[in-house]
Amino acid sequence: MNSLDNLTEKLRKLTPGSLKFGKAVQVEVLYGQVIENIVQFSHDQKSDLIIMGLKSPPAFFADRRLWLYASAIISDAYCPVLTVRQVV
Repeated sequence: MNSLDNLTEKLRKLTPGSLKFGKAVQVEVLYGQVIENIVQFSHDQKSDLIIMGLKSPPAFFADRRLWLYASAIISDAYCPVLTVRQVV
């Protein structure tokens, strides 16, 4: 089992197979342009919600890509976006 398979399996274990109200939970791993792929995939799948995990707010010179990606996805998405912050 490679690292992508391990990651996908870990994501699947974090989500229940279905929710109380009959909504299926779908886990996908996409490659390429982060913002465009997530927004387009959610539109194509007619997603009800995008959930993104983020680390604590970046320091002044820290890597801010995840926050920039999240901001752009929130702005461009066709459905609500929920960001969940991990406090470290």
